[in-house]
Amino acid sequence: MGEDAVRTAKGQGPLRFLLDATKGRRGLFAASLGAASLAAVCSLGPVLVVYAIARIVVDGAATGAGHAALWPAVAGLVAAALQLTFSAGANVAGHKLAFAIQKDLRLALVDRLGRMPVSAVEGRAGEIRKTALSDTGKLEGLLAHVLPDMAGGVAAFLAGTTLLAVVDWRLALAGLALLPLAWVAQRLTYRGGAELFAEWSGVEAEANQAMLSYVRGIGTLKAFNRLASTLTTVTRSMYRLRDLSVSVARRSRYPYSLFNAALGTNLLVVLPVATFLAATGGIGVPEFVLATALGARLTAPLAKTVIAANVLSRAGASVERIQSLLSMPVIADGGTAPLPAGNTIRFHGVSFAYPNGREMLRDIDLEIPEGKVTAIVGPSGAGKSTLARLIPRLEDSTSGHVSLGGVNVRDLTLADLRSRIAVVFQETVLAEGSIAEAIALARPEANASAVEEAAVAARLSGFDLQASVGDRGSRLSGGEKQRVGIARAILKDAPILILDEATAFVDAENEAEVQRAIASASRDRTLVVIAHRLASVAHADRIVVLADGRIEACGDHAELLDRSPTYVRLWAAQATAADWTLDRNGSLEAAT
Repeated sequence: MGEDAVRTAKGQGPLRFLLDATKGRRGLFAASLGAASLAAVCSLGPVLVVYAIARIVVDGAATGAGHAALWPAVAGLVAAALQLTFSAGANVAGHKLAFAIQKDLRLALVDRLGRMPVSAVEGRAGEIRKTALSDTGKLEGLLAHVLPDMAGGVAAFLAGTTLLAVVDWRLALAGLALLPLAWVAQRLTYRGGAELFAEWSGVEAEANQAMLSYVRGIGTLKAFNRLASTLTTVTRSMYRLRDLSVSVARRSRYPYSLFNAALGTNLLVVLPVATFLAATGGIGVPEFVLATALGARLTAPLAKTVIAANVLSRAGASVERIQSLLSMPVIADGGTAPLPAGNTIRFHGVSFAYPNGREMLRDIDLEIPEGKVTAIVGPSGAGKSTLARLIPRLEDSTSGHVSLGGVNVRDLTLADLRSRIAVVFQETVLAEGSIAEAIALARPEANASAVEEAAVAARLSGFDLQASVGDRGSRLSGGEKQRVGIARAILKDAPILILDEATAFVDAENEAEVQRAIASASRDRTLVVIAHRLASVAHADRIVVLADGRIEACGDHAELLDRSPTYVRLWAAQATAADWTLDRNGSLEAAT
């Protein structure tokens, strides 16, 4: 199933969503439901065997009846074997279908995430994990069990009702007499169920995010002697889950009991009616036997169907989250413009605002010359990182456009554009694997020698490159992770290098060496440096000062000290901070 098969309209119900998701695999879907229906019909075999034997005994009047009764028994065994075969077939087909659709949906979600703006993904790790794994995981039960159970329950009910109606329509009506009561009880049981389950899913997602944050911050929390039981967000979500569970159970206990009783006690009506009809000559002994055997269980299959239908309804919250993620806006791939010859970057009247309306950049007109070092500085929140993200289209400008070598970046394919750019972010995120594998992410086809050269250039020469980085790089220090990120950029060997606070976590001992490695790697390249420490970029060819999302001034260090109030203020503040020390009493004092 390709992307077209999982592209669904937001707001569809769970059943419509599942039907759309089975496009391309309708054969498996039909086999699953058909086999489940046939298995349910075959389950009536024992009842028919009893009826056939009763008729043989009555009609045979003791002459050869025992021998003739063997054939219905054989037919019953065949029906049992068929029921087992069809059940197994429904189980296999349903699970093959479920696993295939889970795989397709997860791949579609991963693909969608890869094409979404970075801002749409940041801070949503717990929510996205729940959707991609837990919510899609629930589809297995729906496809492999719930829908086949619904089909089988309906098939068994219709087959049984038809058989009883053929024998005597009054017996069929007797078997259905308690159905209205069951319907009323069912409505009372699941009244407001969709809203409750949506609330449950929301609380569950909140608990998932709280626990994820707790686990990730376990070191800090332990240092401050904070256990899970002392954290309001964790305990509140757990108590809310408990309270919701108790509330649902208490509210539905009586109508649910009535529902089960109404569907399971048909004999209370069928038996008196069958007895009356047999006594008045309306039916014979075989029909009486059939009525008591079949009528007692006529509506029982509907219990499984109704429960399955409500499970399907409650899956609406999961389906809605999947649909919401699949319908999130993405950064559209570019056109077919050829790669430009040059690497000069220009911002043409660029503005950018997040979906919540927060404006980060306003009317940016800027040229970043090819082969030069351009530093972007400014106070926190000025839009420095946002500006850098627009170059490789990790975000798209709200208005205006960015060009590379004179070509609008939106006219280039994302693959072509990003092949020209290497980025080292403020925080380097590493997946489980070796250091060598983490570096080779930038160029998977690179040989071991190239990876080692990049590691050496990034000051990782003393490390075992086959050592594991741990989950999210947990076995490396902040500075070591940052050097892995720099090694990636060096290995990629792209003509444009963007450093977003790339040395923020590098220790003082190695900072000069890492800076030299970056200088070597950036030779003859277009280098964009987002910097907080002004001293680290004072010798840049050009420094751009951002303030409140606008360009306040451009120039070299000396020029900005003359005409940029923001630059002067930041330079003075950092110079002052460098002259302060912490004394023995824990007080700050000016260095002398």
